[in-house]
Amino acid sequence: MNTYKEYIQQLEHFLQGEKNKSRRFNAEVFIKLLIQLEDRGIPLKLQIQSILEELLVVLNLKNVKSLKISNKARKLLKYLKKEFGLIPKGHFASEWMVYGRSLIGLPF
Repeated sequence: MNTYKEYIQQLEHFLQGEKNKSRRFNAEVFIKLLIQLEDRGIPLKLQIQSILEELLVVLNLKNVKSLKISNKARKLLKYLKKEFGLIPKGHFASEWMVYGRSLIGLPF
């Protein structure tokens, strides 16, 4: 069973050889997210591990668009919201923007 530190090390190893800016940015975001999860004491459950394994497979493919990588981030954030009640910064602001535009055409 891997730990957060092992996944962080694998992502940092990926960053050393990556030249694509968007893929580097996505990997850096995942590293920050994993550090936060470890600091908060969130257990590394099987679902989180499977998402991280999928991410590492996608990152090791050469001609993968950053959209696939950000889809893995969305999948992980959706799981964290459902299981632990964790939400990303600015989540409610964007949610109220959608409601405002759909109801009266203006954001709240």
